[in-house]
Amino acid sequence: MKLRKWSSEEKVAIVPRIIKRGGFGRIVENNFSKYLKVIFAFGFFCFCSLSQLASKEVETILFKEKGKLAQTWDELFTDHTVINFTYKNQPLSGFGLLGINSKGDYFLFSGIEKKIMQFDSAGNFITFSLYNIANLLKKYNKSGELIAETFKTEDDRLRAAMARFNPGGLANVPGTGFLFIYPDKYYVYLYDYDLTLKKIFKPRRFSKFYPEADSFPQDLDPRDQAYEHSNWWDKFLHLGDIYFLKDKFFLVSLWESKGRFGKYYINLHDLNGVTYARGLEIPHEGTINYNQGDYVYIIEQERFISQDEFAPTKLHRYKLSLP
Repeated sequence: MKLRKWSSEEKVAIVPRIIKRGGFGRIVENNFSKYLKVIFAFGFFCFCSLSQLASKEVETILFKEKGKLAQTWDELFTDHTVINFTYKNQPLSGFGLLGINSKGDYFLFSGIEKKIMQFDSAGNFITFSLYNIANLLKKYNKSGELIAETFKTEDDRLRAAMARFNPGGLANVPGTGFLFIYPDKYYVYLYDYDLTLKKIFKPRRFSKFYPEADSFPQDLDPRDQAYEHSNWWDKFLHLGDIYFLKDKFFLVSLWESKGRFGKYYINLHDLNGVTYARGLEIPHEGTINYNQGDYVYIIEQERFISQDEFAPTKLHRYKLSLP
């Protein structure tokens, strides 16, 4: 039998008919589709696995508001006590609150007496710093050997500039780890005691009381105290310290500076990311000095009243009223 020789035109024309009838073209097409499906399924599985693994390691929580936010300080802190310290029948001035023991005794440092003084709970009488280190959180063993370090800043110049004014804050969450805030933007980090990051609390958008710092001017020395440096610093609220209250709440302090002066504000959240207050001014033009359990202690600085007359430093104790 003599085989027919196909012309080039006939060869091109026969291909669509073979595909249409289910010939080798469909086999190649079907196999290729199967390969694509397998590759896609495998890639999707890997993506989901990595996403689940990442989500288990670090959880991101966006702050959400609890109905109507508190508008005044007294809506949150209803119990107020002024604690006066006297020594030699005179109000103690220029003191710093160092701590409070389990009995409620106060330990103060007197700048006048140049000594630590202990008063009873009637009023008669774990610090953290980030200053200019590359890795901001460090853990040591009992021998003083470094065993873990984390949270290296992205902008060393900004870190150096901010460390001059505010070292950031750390709050212990008993049995869990600690909350950490760094002054460049409103992110709150929850670490366990092995320095493993577990949660990041973030605002949905940055604003005055959820601040984010601009890039530090590259033409200024980060340790410079020039007028231009202060102008840049005064453009945003500085994240101050962080305090853990009543088993589930944390309070963040913010400082609005005007040169050497300014005001302090607070935001109040819980560990679920619920916001109860934002931008409340701290009363008595004071600063938060200490916290314990349900209580926040505010220092009202000594003030000039008239010639040779000063209002002494006062310690205000407020109790958080939220359940």
